[in-house]
Formats: sequence, structure tokens, C-alpha cells
Amino acid sequence: MKTLEEININSLEIDIDYALGVHALRARLKEDIKMFENAAQCAKKGLEIARINYNYERMLELYIILADIYISSHKLHRAKSCLEAGIVLKNKITRRHWLILDAYLKLGVVHFKIKDNSSSRKYLQEARKIAEKENAVLKYAQAMLFTAKTFVPDRKYEEALSKFEEVIKLRTNEETYLEALEGLMQVYLLLGDNVNYIKYSKLYYKAQGFDL
Repeated sequence: MKTLEEININSLEIDIDYALGVHALRARLKEDIKMFENAAQCAKKGLEIARINYNYERMLELYIILADIYISSHKLHRAKSCLEAGIVLKNKITRRHWLILDAYLKLGVVHFKIKDNSSSRKYLQEARKIAEKENAVLKYAQAMLFTAKTFVPDRKYEEALSKFEEVIKLRTNEETYLEALEGLMQVYLLLGDNVNYIKYSKLYYKAQGFDL
């Protein structure tokens, strides 16, 4: 952190994109140690420099970072605004297309957290389309997982089950797999289906190394 702070990013000899990368890294590091206000200031300063220099790739990256900071500090509506502003830039992104995917995915998750399930599904569907096109299997599974979660409070249990099951089949990583199993357990419990509830409970605990 100290080395980064000592970099003079205002020097005329420093490349603009490099300076923006330093702002992004500083913001991330300060978020990691829960210095949320300082982290947000770093991201905002970087955003202003990126805007003045028409560096749209860094603008989107910094909007996503700022959104993450707001999510970490429980300011979901501010996070939503950042991600919406970032997505506006999507047609100006020529290289780092995964940033557009990240923005849609995170915006879908934020809408889920603020209990706007219909909007959440809309953004998650866009994320799934991009992930499928880019062959980003983990991001696709994460978008599918949260799509499934949106159906549960709306009592659309069949839709939730089919999406959770698709995530199970993909089995991209342990965290997503466990969340999908937990989702299946929850839905079958709500449906009063004890057979399937027990079945997926066993799979859930077995995946965590418990021998039942």
C-alpha cells in the first residue's frame, strides 16, 4: 500500500492508463481493508480522470469498483446507480468485454438484494447471453444461480428448481455448487417434499466433507 501511495500519478511523465490503473488498485486495496470512504474517493478521482480523457474501458472498470465498494458498505442504491452508468458505456467498449458482463451480473445481483426480482432477472438474462457468447462458464453459472434465487420469493418454485438444477449440472466451482444445493434444499422444504429435501441435504453436507 505504501509503495502505491508514493507513486506520483499527477506527474506528466506518467501514462494516463497507468495512472488510472493505480487509482483502481488503490481503491481495491482500501476496500479490502474496509476503508470504504477512502476507497470510494480513489475510485471517483480515477473516474473523473478517465472521463476527461475519454478512457471508456477504465471508466467502466472504475464504475464497477465503486459499485463493489458501495455493496461492501451496504449502499445498494448507490451501487445500482454506478452499474447503470457503467452499462451506458457498453457500446464504447472495444477490448475488455468481460467488464460489460461483470456490470450486468452485478446489477442483477444488486436488484435481487433490493428485492426487485423482475429487474434482477432482466439483467441476469443479459449477463447469461454475454457469458454464453464469451464462453464464460463460471459467470454463466453465477447468473443462473441468482436467477434461480429470484424465483423463490416470487413462489415460482418450478422455475427455481430448473435453474438450480442447471447450476448443479455445470458444477463450475464449489461455492456456486453449494449455493445451488442449498437453494434446492430450501425450495423442496417450502414444497414439503421431504424425500428430495433429504436427498439434497445429504449431497450438500457430503460436498463439504461430512460423512452422513
